[in-house]
Amino acid sequence: TGAAGASGEEAEQGAVTLEDGYVGAKDSDTAMTAVFGSLTNHTDTDIHLTRVAGSMPGIYQYHEVVDGVMREMEDGMTIPANGTVEMAPGGHHIMVMDNHEDIAAGDVLTLTLTAEDGSTYELTDIPVRVQQSGHEDYDGTDMGDMDGMDGMDGMDHADH
Repeated sequence: TGAAGASGEEAEQGAVTLEDGYVGAKDSDTAMTAVFGSLTNHTDTDIHLTRVAGSMPGIYQYHEVVDGVMREMEDGMTIPANGTVEMAPGGHHIMVMDNHEDIAAGDVLTLTLTAEDGSTYELTDIPVRVQQSGHEDYDGTDMGDMDGMDGMDGMDHADH
């Protein structure tokens, strides 16, 4: 299913995929959540994503965490050629802000990623799941695949 009325080119299906992707569940009292997972570029050229939209109400932005502070990535997000960007708590992610609805386990989200050249990439059926508070308990689903997390011990803890 193509994105109706998408501007620019419809990109090759499967050029960008999201593996182990999920949206953090939230209640209507919370105005924001985030999308995590492994965003992979299956092409031979870098894909510079500049816009993101989704099927749920809200403002969507590419974010990163630098020195413990979350901020918008002003220039968007680049997925390297034949490479992957890991979106995880405490790192890169896609924020969903100004959403005042319940987003519950069982719901699904469709994201439309737009690249600098106008190509669009649609990621469908991203599941909503309940996140553990503190982002440190990965409830055993990660299969020990925590590459790049070394040296991050204590990043979420108050300074002593």
